[in-house]
Amino acid sequence: MAEIKKTFSFDSARLAARKDMLKAKFKDKKQVCISTGFQSLDDVLGGGLVDNIYIIGAESSVGKTALMTAIAKNAAKAGVNVLYFALEMTQAELYARGVSALSFCTDKKVEYRDIVQGKADWINVDALNAKYFEVYDKLYIIDEEDSYNDGGFTAEDIYSIATDFAKKVPDERVMVVVDYLQYLKPAKSNMTEKQAADDAVSALKSLSSRMPVLAASSIARCAYSKDVQKSSFKESGSIEYTGGYLIGYKWKGFTDTASAEERQKTLNQSMKDGFRKITLDILKARNGAICTGDAGAHLKYYPAYDVFEDDNSTTTKTSFNENSDNEMIVY
Repeated sequence: MAEIKKTFSFDSARLAARKDMLKAKFKDKKQVCISTGFQSLDDVLGGGLVDNIYIIGAESSVGKTALMTAIAKNAAKAGVNVLYFALEMTQAELYARGVSALSFCTDKKVEYRDIVQGKADWINVDALNAKYFEVYDKLYIIDEEDSYNDGGFTAEDIYSIATDFAKKVPDERVMVVVDYLQYLKPAKSNMTEKQAADDAVSALKSLSSRMPVLAASSIARCAYSKDVQKSSFKESGSIEYTGGYLIGYKWKGFTDTASAEERQKTLNQSMKDGFRKITLDILKARNGAICTGDAGAHLKYYPAYDVFEDDNSTTTKTSFNENSDNEMIVY
């Protein structure tokens, strides 16, 4: 029989340390969650975000980035360190959206486009500016200007930055947001898009064993104008298999229909109402339940101000965690 080469060293001290870490993490069968800030989404996720990778898929330009920033801001406001890798928009654009969102609950609302275009009341904006950096002190927006590599960040760069940051705040929670996967720089220049996506998800999945990772992804063109399914991610590598949680983002009456007339009708109604009705379907859940349609999370999205809120007019039906011992603590 050929000799089997020793591929790892047995380090009893290291294994004992990992055992202690796991005991602490799951003490009394309770797992610490990070709330998304939206009750309906927390409910279908079983309490919130845990150390896993969450991938949100949808058509382009329907509000994925807005949702990701909303979740990031909610987590930062709750005291979680959020590393937001902005690979599509700049810090300035996301900042303008954040300031606009803060104005939403005031009597002097400011649309983010007015901030970007210099048309806003700057006395009001200055006041919101001070509040923004106070409320979201733990939100770190990192764009390509912060990259030390030409062409932006690789997934390995993000892994390195996030783990180094976590070491500096050992007693604090950290989460990572990647906006979005297809804009990550490939680890090797000769990779195809699918290979690059697979490599990126692999690195981020490894990171998610240490902290929650939330990422946006494109979907296949053939999956446009219909409900997002797991198979919608096929053109983006093996995301449908490797992603811990897959979330389908649906603008009801718009992204789920191919009818131009129906889309225009929905758009007109949304403009009249000032908000869009959004459903988030849980298509895959590593440790939870599949929740789609009426059982998904239901939100209202106000695009002029980049604001999301729970849609209380829709009842979410989910039995996740009923009669379960896995009680979760939510930040």
